[in-house]
Amino acid sequence: MNVALLGGSFNPPHMGHALGASFARMALGVDELWLLPAFRHPLGKVLLAFEHRLEMCRLLAGQLGPWAKAVDMEAHIGGEGRTVDLLEHLLPLYPGWHFQWLMGSDTVADLPLWKGFSRIQELVKIVVIHRLGYPLEQAIGPGLAALSSTEVRHRIERQDIPEGWLPTTIADYVRTHRLYLPYKP
Repeated sequence: MNVALLGGSFNPPHMGHALGASFARMALGVDELWLLPAFRHPLGKVLLAFEHRLEMCRLLAGQLGPWAKAVDMEAHIGGEGRTVDLLEHLLPLYPGWHFQWLMGSDTVADLPLWKGFSRIQELVKIVVIHRLGYPLEQAIGPGLAALSSTEVRHRIERQDIPEGWLPTTIADYVRTHRLYLPYKP
């Protein structure tokens, strides 16, 4: 089994994640793609409750197809939410499987902050997907959407989310649960 792993905050998952997942499925020929929302952010970023982000990843996987799934493994391993810890827990559970770690070219600048990145490279193949505005020689593919969860959240707060920025099921979930709206006492 050949599996691509796409980890992240998914706060919220957006069309950039959907495009990256679909691109990886087609370009890398993986059997499955797993969305792995971070239980907590290792660099202290404030995140929406894990349960909401996991459910939105499930909704995204449902729209992508049977080859995609959301995995809640980070909720079960504890720790600081470090990729290396996740991989060292995950890989022994699936002997003989081949895993690839996907990352957008925008995240490469943060690699010096990652715990044990050299160990991560020993454990899995790293695949850097080109994100618009972040050109890197080692990135694959055309530049995909220049979306960020931060910008999506800001637009939702202003009730100004452009059509097509969120997969439809996630947009409905955000509206139904009134997520990312400014606090009003």
